[in-house]
Amino acid sequence: MQLDPQTFSIVIAASSVIIGVIFSVASILMSTRNAAKSRQASIFLEFLSVVSEKEFFGDFQQILGKWEWEDAKDFASKYGPVTNPTDYNTFVRIVTQFDSMGTLVRNKLTDILFMPRGIAIMVTSFWERFKPIASDLEVIWGNADVFGEIEYLYNEIKKARVSVVK
Repeated sequence: MQLDPQTFSIVIAASSVIIGVIFSVASILMSTRNAAKSRQASIFLEFLSVVSEKEFFGDFQQILGKWEWEDAKDFASKYGPVTNPTDYNTFVRIVTQFDSMGTLVRNKLTDILFMPRGIAIMVTSFWERFKPIASDLEVIWGNADVFGEIEYLYNEIKKARVSVVK
């Protein structure tokens, strides 16, 4: 079977259109994937700008380095909302940032692998300091899930760091 020049040119034109469509779809998919990665990275960079602020970082250092307590009851009496609203607000600000990060990771709006190491260290340090009193504080404050997203984020950080090392 022999193709006449007109049929041959139609086959070439159709092939060119198909190849063009395939490249267009591939380009759109790559752009979408790159945009998603860029968005995910940008989420953590926004958090990084907040936790790097002098006031936030100073509050974080104050809580981890200077605040002292024996147990949850002692913590609540020294830094709770009734006895010390100023320090309590400082504490809530730190908790809210880490809680928000945990929520975004849990709902897959960002990937833990995009988290800057500095934030991972802060979250890890915070959770390791508060884990021993966390559940008791939730009972004292009458809120069953104050630290849930922070604990989740901590666990995801630990998993990600281990899987990266392997």
